Amino acid sequence: MNKLLILWVCSIACVSAQAQKPGGHVVRPKNEQRQELQRQQKRSTSYRPTTKKTIVYDGMKYEISKNVAILLKGKNEETIVIPDAVKDSGKYYDVVEIGQGAFMRFSKVCNVRLPSRLKVIGSSAFYGCSLGDIILPASIEILGSDCFRDCYKLSSLYIPANVRKINGAICTKGERTSLKRITVDKNNKYFDSRFDCNAVINSRTNELILGCMNTEIPEGVTTIGEYAFINIILQEIKIPNSVKTIGRYAFACCEINTLSLPSSLIKIEDGAFEDNKMKEVTIPQNVRELGDMAFWSDSLKTAYIPSKCNIVTREQSQSSTFKSSTRVIRY
Repeated sequence: MNKLLILWVCSIACVSAQAQKPGGHVVRPKNEQRQELQRQQKRSTSYRPTTKKTIVYDGMKYEISKNVAILLKGKNEETIVIPDAVKDSGKYYDVVEIGQGAFMRFSKVCNVRLPSRLKVIGSSAFYGCSLGDIILPASIEILGSDCFRDCYKLSSLYIPANVRKINGAICTKGERTSLKRITVDKNNKYFDSRFDCNAVINSRTNELILGCMNTEIPEGVTTIGEYAFINIILQEIKIPNSVKTIGRYAFACCEINTLSLPSSLIKIEDGAFEDNKMKEVTIPQNVRELGDMAFWSDSLKTAYIPSKCNIVTREQSQSSTFKSSTRVIRY
């Protein structure tokens, strides 16, 4: 029995010795070595830096990358024609993206012709331009935040069928807007303007993310997104009894005179109704939280709020839900 045990231990030792190189490194089987080599090659390919090149074409700066072109910097002229493709060293590159801030604060820009294969308009791309109506191509997929901010002459906006991502309020922050008409293509799978409501609604979450002067918020909307109506003159707005949350600065600076809030409402976030014209407001029973500066206004004289509703006070923040001139009555 002891001899058998000694022989078994010796055989294991021999196998271990054969599986090691000098220096103590274990020799892996060939198939495992091959798999590891393939993994290394794959990692190397994934992180291999992409060759990029910058060119100037018709007075505008582009980046050539992965066989396509990105417009980095435009020009401050009244009429802008962005070509479908730019040419470099005898080869054409499709213009698929307008980069962040490409035309930012170019106030002379009034008319823009976009390329037919454009996929992305970056954040703040046309911030502060004097754009009238702009036609988005059918190819467009992503609209960056503030991409049409302070385009105060923009009166209508059409969202094509392929748009799958809209990064927040794309045109309502900043200066007053003239936006009167919003339409979403009926074949869009991600957003809609149901019942011809003149707004952009996330079809999956039922969040209204962008409104205009003529928006009628439809029943079924559960959230009014942040900045959705900021700086749009409304005077009066009807909020349906399906809305549970009103986001940050959603109705700030809208000159609202009369406000009736639905009983479905649970949360009103920071600055939601800041700087409006109503003199009195009643917060519904189900509201449990009012954000900082939610009703911060010189015009608001009286606010009726539920006894269990939490508000921000001066002790908690540098500001508060209401100005000190507003009389708060619990009920």
